[in-house]
Amino acid sequence: MNTENQGWSGYAAPAPRVDGGDNMTEVPAVYNITTPGLYTIRLSQREDGAAVDAIILQLASLTAPTNSPAPIESAISTVNPPYGRAVDPTPGQQQVPPDNNIGCQLVNGPTKNVATNTIRLIVDGAAVSPSITQTGSVTYVSYSPSPLLTSGKAINWSVIFSDNGTPATSYTNSFPFSVLPYSPIPTNFVVAPGLVDTTKPGFLIHPYQTDATSNPNAAQPNTLAWTEDQLRGLHGPNVADLSGADANGFYAETNVVNYDLAATPSIAGTIAADNFEGDLPFPGIPGPTAPDTGNSTEEILTWLDLKAGVYRMVVNSDDGFKVSVAPDPRDTAGLVVGSFDGGRGFADSLFIFVVPQDG
Repeated sequence: MNTENQGWSGYAAPAPRVDGGDNMTEVPAVYNITTPGLYTIRLSQREDGAAVDAIILQLASLTAPTNSPAPIESAISTVNPPYGRAVDPTPGQQQVPPDNNIGCQLVNGPTKNVATNTIRLIVDGAAVSPSITQTGSVTYVSYSPSPLLTSGKAINWSVIFSDNGTPATSYTNSFPFSVLPYSPIPTNFVVAPGLVDTTKPGFLIHPYQTDATSNPNAAQPNTLAWTEDQLRGLHGPNVADLSGADANGFYAETNVVNYDLAATPSIAGTIAADNFEGDLPFPGIPGPTAPDTGNSTEEILTWLDLKAGVYRMVVNSDDGFKVSVAPDPRDTAGLVVGSFDGGRGFADSLFIFVVPQDG
């Protein structure tokens, strides 16, 4: 039980983490001990600069002390055994990337050291071969997943080792985590090099805007399905400004995609409400007859030359977006690798996808 003035969290594997605390509240953390022995509990507490902060860790069956400590229930040990720290992924972590290294640090005890030749790593029920290096009293254990961790899978892993005592004592520490759902791009999506003009880097951008003044069907409800239908002309004619577009209705962007409806050429180079400076107006928005900038969509097409591997991308948007991949970039049924379907203020969305083959 903790009584304190700021937030705290406690963790004792394999039990779930307990968070709580605020304004001298008591939050019990229940741990079921099935086997007698020596256990560690990790307790962290934050302090925000207030005049009075406190934290108490004791058995929940005892009354919280007022002006004097409760009976001693724990003490600093000088004969503690070797132990693990810096566990990666963090125990119980969600959304772990598929190429995330798995491992920890094993620290020697005062009288007993880690026997490095006994270290074993079990990941998802299978023994793997980790990298093991030692610096001073710390042994670093790390495994780079090969093949990549399975998309969306809940995984348990264990580090097993013995100390150099006589007789030796064996230790097993197990930790759970879950892999981020990700999308491998099919190898048949690779296009022949001759189909792409690599002398013209950049993006093709097709703006589409509908006028909801007299047509309720032209009002964007903040859904991706409606947006796709809008691009097909199902919610009214396109009133976007296409004066600078080509014959197919596309603007050419040879720099970066960094647009903001609040941006104007006079303030280009300043930071608007997102991540980067240099915001520019959305191409073609608003149209010359549009009452405002609403009910607008930008279709952005490009080719990417990618090597096999794991890719992390971020879209900062207000409102929704969709990133998809297909042999034909205009295929609305392509593989979706990242999206946000709804309305929101400007925010980041991280997504990961896997490229199994160069292309």
